[in-house]
Amino acid sequence: MPELDPKNEEHFFKRFNKSAKANGKYTGPDSIANFRSNLRASMMRWVPSPWFMCLTISVFQARLRTHERRLTTMEDCSPAALSAQIERVDSLRFAVHYGRRANAQQRAWCLQQIDRYRIPPLAAPFLVWARAINISSQTINFGHLDWILGIFMMTQVLMLFLYALCIALCPNASPAVKAVFTTFYLAMGCGAYTFYKAITFDVFRVGLRYFRPNGWRYTPLQR
Repeated sequence: MPELDPKNEEHFFKRFNKSAKANGKYTGPDSIANFRSNLRASMMRWVPSPWFMCLTISVFQARLRTHERRLTTMEDCSPAALSAQIERVDSLRFAVHYGRRANAQQRAWCLQQIDRYRIPPLAAPFLVWARAINISSQTINFGHLDWILGIFMMTQVLMLFLYALCIALCPNASPAVKAVFTTFYLAMGCGAYTFYKAITFDVFRVGLRYFRPNGWRYTPLQR
């Protein structure tokens, strides 16, 4: 192996230090943590992860741990019961990743579509959870109706915020009643907004990367 030229080595470190100053110096584990947090924030802006989806996955994770423990204790069970428990665990493992439970046939179809249309692991769980990739009917449901339905749903959200405003401005209600019902309707409005936005506008925005227009509906984009 040839020896390094000290001049070239010194030139390399000068360029490295200059680059570090321009892009942020490496300071150890803190820099890695900051990089990961910034990368995660950037990915979250690209593909949303609604709290409804996160809550559903958390429930599936808890159920998966329970059934995995139960599977380890099923030694003297019948083959049929053991097979059913294994299928239940596989279904929950799938649900932990994609937010939806599915049988073996549905799981195979879903993974086939994800691989066929090259949907990355970051976007696939969201599209499955939002039923753009509908594993129940084994169809891909995506089209202009997504954003049209989103506009219709936003009118319902607006009504909840108007209810909150009317209660807050009501002269006959006590301050305690105003505070309770205004908070209640605002919370309902915020929850409805995030949910409806995720299953309509966000699905349309993410799905445009993998599907192409075909009239009112969209068909998978060959990649």
